Amino acid sequence: MSDPKRILVCGHKSFAAKGLEPFLAAKGHSVVNFSRGRVAQNGNTVSGPVDQIHDNPHLTGDFHTVINYILLKDDTAERNNEYLASLIKFCQTRNVRHLIHISSVSVYDSTVTLVDESARVETDPNKKGAYGALKVATDLYLSKNFPQNITLTMLRPGFILAPGLINPIIGMGFRMPGNQILLLGSKDNRVSVITRDIVNQALVATVDAKPDDNRQVVLVVDSDGPTRKEYLQEACKRLGCGTRVVSFPVPLWLLAAMGGDVMAKVAGMTVKPYKLISAACREQVFDSRRTERKLNLSFKCDWRQALTDSMDGQVPNFQLPHTDAQPRPMNARKVTFIGFGGIIKQKHLPALKKLGFSGSVNAYDVRAFKDPAGYDVRAIEGSTIEPADLHVIASPGRFHNQAIPLLRKAAGPILVEKPLCYTDPELDEWIDFDRSRPASGKVYVLQNSRFKPNVMQMIRHLQTYNPGRLLHVEVNYQSPSVSLHSPAWRRDERGSQTLLLDYSLHYLDVAMMFTNGPWDLKDLRWEMNYQGQTGLIEGRMTSQAYPVSFLLRQGFITRRARILFTFENYLCSLGFFPDTFVPHMGFDSWSLYKMESRRNFRATAAKVVDKLIKRESDDSHALAMMAALGDDRLARSLSLANLENGYRLLFKMGREVYSG
Repeated sequence: MSDPKRILVCGHKSFAAKGLEPFLAAKGHSVVNFSRGRVAQNGNTVSGPVDQIHDNPHLTGDFHTVINYILLKDDTAERNNEYLASLIKFCQTRNVRHLIHISSVSVYDSTVTLVDESARVETDPNKKGAYGALKVATDLYLSKNFPQNITLTMLRPGFILAPGLINPIIGMGFRMPGNQILLLGSKDNRVSVITRDIVNQALVATVDAKPDDNRQVVLVVDSDGPTRKEYLQEACKRLGCGTRVVSFPVPLWLLAAMGGDVMAKVAGMTVKPYKLISAACREQVFDSRRTERKLNLSFKCDWRQALTDSMDGQVPNFQLPHTDAQPRPMNARKVTFIGFGGIIKQKHLPALKKLGFSGSVNAYDVRAFKDPAGYDVRAIEGSTIEPADLHVIASPGRFHNQAIPLLRKAAGPILVEKPLCYTDPELDEWIDFDRSRPASGKVYVLQNSRFKPNVMQMIRHLQTYNPGRLLHVEVNYQSPSVSLHSPAWRRDERGSQTLLLDYSLHYLDVAMMFTNGPWDLKDLRWEMNYQGQTGLIEGRMTSQAYPVSFLLRQGFITRRARILFTFENYLCSLGFFPDTFVPHMGFDSWSLYKMESRRNFRATAAKVVDKLIKRESDDSHALAMMAALGDDRLARSLSLANLENGYRLLFKMGREVYSG
């Protein structure tokens, strides 16, 4: 334990000062905090005008050490010097023996390539930007005016990473259209990263260590910090700042800066582009080993993790429903279909082909018939369902539960077309049935929208660029009139709950798929149209993870669907008809809508080509079958345990909307 000292911390509310007091208290020191405000005292915290700190009536008695964080960023150098003059008077009248002034690595001369404790500092504030100029000016004032009989330590931390950081890329890059970051200056310049905890440890060690001289420099940076490009690339991955870092050669920057200087002079502007840009083009490296040896500390930090921890909401509050996958050959020799309508030939059989299936197909329907493709479809009544590698239930949704007795003794997994069912009792029956089956024969629901190309693109994006928390999802679905569509059961909108459980189910499911916890329903509203159908449903669904706002309607409108995910770090826009995905990682710009337009065109063209050559490029049904056949990356996403709460919420909504 070091000798206890009475210490005054000026500017204790600043970002850099947070957490310092416990470090000092752990060493036995007593701390008084000072900040700007009206003259007052609350416990060990004193406030008052900064330029009258020497006359503050609550700062009584002597102090051994003063630690000064205060910089009046929004004021002039003159105002800062007025504060420092008052601080000097305070130190002289309170028998202060040591002033530790929190300086910055930004005060070093821009032409210095190796920054260590003895490196040359800038003496002309006009050669720095706004923040650097104030730091240079205040350092110069203290160096010139501080009493020689009191020890002055210039503690120069690097770029501090800690919770509460406002902008992690300021001065190094800025976001451009197209989800890109433009790197400012030299990509090889080192970033002087350090964490706030290490700075606090260095401060405490500086308080306790015997000064070598009455004027000393303490340099607190990680000597092995990243290059500017490495740092910004990590910011893209960990903070979702963008997908790509763009950098230009230094000569090009300097040429642009000279042109900017000319334009600024012509326009009568005081800003000096060349001064600012040339400073960003320097290539500096840092060496703080002398300070590390003196303080017996290591300044090596995990800057990547510190970068993540510096920003709010970086730990996801959601689960990815599945990970990325592509269709691959599966070991299936026999597949049973219960219900052999158009969707089997349009989607299911092509999906099996993508999985390399060449085995036998057992097909059942209400009546027996010979399918034009050569399949013998048997009548379901009186039939015994044999074991198979996969059972697919593709009968109309109202009849799905009738397949349960037929499948009780049939081994093999079961894949049920959406919607699984329409009521809570029907869902309970499926859950009981699923629990009674072995692990190799579980029930899955063919919610293939989860595996649509655009949804899988979003999943890949979320895996690559940390989105942070999921804050809100908005679903907007619009469809032409149900009366225009076949089959007849769909046109019976009130009886079949078509708008909710046929049309909108896909998009509500995608919105809810990032949590399998319980959902609640709020602010539900619906309208009927002149045909006696449900024309509009809107409201809000809430979970412990995130809320979903939705508007669903059908009528005299074109078909469109859009889901907007608002994450902590960026937005994700999913479009359907055709399927598109666009991440919004920077400011809103024409390039994002151009990107969506291009992807819309490509998706439309792919659909046209599919029709012409009779190809199915949408892998979502194949991936759903892979899930049921046991692909671990996908299976959980379509399990009843994962879908139960979402279905119960939809049933609750259905009871309120369709109860009449």
